[in-house]
Amino acid sequence: MSRHDRQDRAEDTAQREVDDPLVQLERRLRDGQSVDVQDVRRAWRTSRYPRAMVQVLAQRRRSDLAVRAASIVGIDVDPSSPTWREDLEAHLFERFFGLTFRETDALAEEIRRAIPDPSV
Repeated sequence: MSRHDRQDRAEDTAQREVDDPLVQLERRLRDGQSVDVQDVRRAWRTSRYPRAMVQVLAQRRRSDLAVRAASIVGIDVDPSSPTWREDLEAHLFERFFGLTFRETDALAEEIRRAIPDPSV
């Protein structure tokens, strides 16, 4: 992969993140802001980011759903550990670094099928 290809991919990723409502909600949660359940529902249906899906579940204190979603993408999580959210974030980064958009879209769809409504 050339430098130009990496730059194009980074720009594409940045644009997709700006346009993805669940990524925006995940950022708000990380900043300590609350999010409305209806916003989560709407964003969940259109998100293309499995990483944001797992992190929103973890940040909304839905550890059972976060653990299930993480297992779908191949990550084992121990919610009894006091640092499980930080550990999960590191594993998510490792898991999704370098994946193609097609692969991440497929994983997002798989999570969506397994966890159809995370805000219940």
